[in-house]
Amino acid sequence: MSAFIPYNCTFYFDDKLREVPHSASDMCKAIVYVEEKLQASAQNQEDLGKQYGMIGVYSRIVGNYKDSITYLNSAIAIHSSNNNAKQVWINKLRLAHTYQWMKDFHTSNHMFHTLLEQANIHDQHFGMLDFLYQHCGKNQYDQSNYEAALQWFEKALEIRTKSKEDELIHSSRIAIQACKNHLLKGSTAKP
Repeated sequence: MSAFIPYNCTFYFDDKLREVPHSASDMCKAIVYVEEKLQASAQNQEDLGKQYGMIGVYSRIVGNYKDSITYLNSAIAIHSSNNNAKQVWINKLRLAHTYQWMKDFHTSNHMFHTLLEQANIHDQHFGMLDFLYQHCGKNQYDQSNYEAALQWFEKALEIRTKSKEDELIHSSRIAIQACKNHLLKGSTAKP
């Protein structure tokens, strides 16, 4: 299947550090478009898993968490059966992010902890440690644990600065500033 989607699937980050589609209706149309393309043509399992992962992300962004979980679990199952550890890891990170958005922090915390163990103990992070750190930070941020979030964002920025990926560096800097703003508000709040 062609990677071209004739709809606007771009997004920006709001003040809660969440992706917001520039056009929610276009992103919803894109989900339907990809689903229809998947039904209309035979896919090899690897491509199918990647498409499911993409639909899972878009579904989370438009607030359809049930579909996000379904598609991401399907992507994980497909990539597991194909022994593609990197794609399994990526989609588990995406799934943890969906649970975070649902405010199911028990599940998201557990999943992020497991991903961190894989990354740090078994060196299984596939060159994406900065993404893991950034998302661990967002998970803490959503729980109002701004000091912990700040530490994760700073770790992500350290890696990203070395990679010279301007967009990623910018994302981490915005997150760091958001944490500092919350911490400053907290330190000036009167009891």
